[in-house]
Parts: sequence; structure tokens; C-alpha cells
Amino acid sequence: MSWSTINCQCGIATRIFTAFPPTNVGRHFCKCSKPNGYKCDYWKWVDDPLHPRVANLIHNLKNENDNLPREKKALETR
Repeated sequence: MSWSTINCQCGIATRIFTAFPPTNVGRHFCKCSKPNGYKCDYWKWVDDPLHPRVANLIHNLKNENDNLPREKKALETR
């Protein structure tokens, strides 16, 4: 995906991040790219919400992926 450059309140280009909470899983947002303690409070969604079915699928896949190391360790200790 390609978005045009968005400047924050500091006047510098923002960074794009991906959200993973269940309510907004997979959505992209931008915020100030300065280090903590120096950044402004600029924050904005850069895409539209996903269809609930797609968001649920991404959420479930992320949970399964997060569980893989735990499952691997359990199998190795058997």
C-alpha cells in the first residue's frame, strides 16, 4: 500500500504503524516519528476499517501465530 506523506504538528513526516487490538486489527495509522518525550500528540488512521469478518480472521491468525513458540517448546520437552 502506498500513502502520501503526512506531516505531524512538528512539521516532519509521520511513521506508519499497524494496529493489532481486536477492534481495529490490521488497520494502519500514522503518528509523530520523533522519539518518546519529544513527539507531538499527532495520530491519525490512514485507512478504512476492515470488514468485521476479515478483522476477526486476522486477529485469530495472529493469536495462532503468537502461540506457536509455546506449542513448539511443549513438543520439544516431551
